[in-house]
Amino acid sequence: MAVLRKYLCYRPYTIDQNLSSYAEFLMAAPVLQALLVADQIYQDQATGKFVICGIFGTIFFIPHENQSSESAPQSAEGSGENGGGQGASGQSGMQPPAQQQMPLNRFLRAGSPSAYVSLTEINGQRSFELRYVDLNQNNVLFTFEFKVDCRNPLETVQLTLPLPVLPVPHEGVFALELLCEGELLGSHRILTKRQPRS
Repeated sequence: MAVLRKYLCYRPYTIDQNLSSYAEFLMAAPVLQALLVADQIYQDQATGKFVICGIFGTIFFIPHENQSSESAPQSAEGSGENGGGQGASGQSGMQPPAQQQMPLNRFLRAGSPSAYVSLTEINGQRSFELRYVDLNQNNVLFTFEFKVDCRNPLETVQLTLPLPVLPVPHEGVFALELLCEGELLGSHRILTKRQPRS
């Protein structure tokens, strides 16, 4: 009943209208307020605020001279035009966690980026999936699942999720996608480009 009272305050309609749509509200997909990829994310213990450093959307890489453009390139320790630092470096030859069926923390390294997620309108426990997708080939490079439990749909839930070094198999467009029980909530797009020759 506590959730119902909050729902009635949140939806300023008549009681009959609210009760008829209450079941749909309970099963509605959460609202994704933000999905960012950054070099470093930490939470201030005094204020509880999240500090996000080095948000990026571009990864520059250096391909092998004796390899074609479709081969796995070397990573570049440079910064992207959208603010990528060390966390914006691709890693060649790394198998994604989902394919090897190994814990995600086995793939975390110094300099690995993190994802910041902000959600609201979560009622109860919901299952989420975060996956990194090669949009050129429609191929999932890695994925992992997690659960969020929130009893107040008016609250904002903020999460920091550590990521492995992002794979850069070729030049193109990639996306970090967030799904809730199979439904896509949103994504953070990442472009990969060859490092310009100096």
